[in-house]
Amino acid sequence: MIGEAVPHDEPWRELAACDGQPPQPFDDLTLQGRLTCSTCPVRSECLEAAMLEEGRTRASYRAGLRGGLAPADRVALQSFRDDVAKLAGTFERPPRRSDRTPGRCLRCTGFARSAAASYCEPCTKAVARESTAARRAAAREAS
Repeated sequence: MIGEAVPHDEPWRELAACDGQPPQPFDDLTLQGRLTCSTCPVRSECLEAAMLEEGRTRASYRAGLRGGLAPADRVALQSFRDDVAKLAGTFERPPRRSDRTPGRCLRCTGFARSAAASYCEPCTKAVARESTAARRAAAREAS
C-alpha cells in the first residue's frame, strides 16, 4: 500500500506523507515510519481505511504501520470501539459460522448438513474412514 507501485484508489492517498517512500520502515514498525506517520496530513483517513479493511481481524493477521498504529494497537482500538458500541446499544456482532446458512460440501457438489459442517453426510463418513485408515497405516509403520 505504501510506495509508488500501488494504485491510488482513494484520493487522500496521494497526500500521504509515506507516498513514494520505500515500505520497509512501515513494515518493520521502525521509528522512521512512526515519525513519518506522526506528520502525515491524512493520518486519520489512513487509520480509518485500515480499520475498515481489517475489521475484527486478529493482530497476527495484520501487518505494518497504518495510520500511525501498529497491528496490536489497531486491535486494541477496535476492541475499544466495540465496547463503546456495546454501551451505546449499537454493537452488531459479526456472524458466527453457526449463524450462516449451510454451504456447499468441500469434497463434492452436495450441501453440508449444517452451517458448522464442512462436508455433506456421505463425505463426512468418507473423511472419517480415510482418517482412520491413515492413522492405522501410520501406527503400522511406527511398529
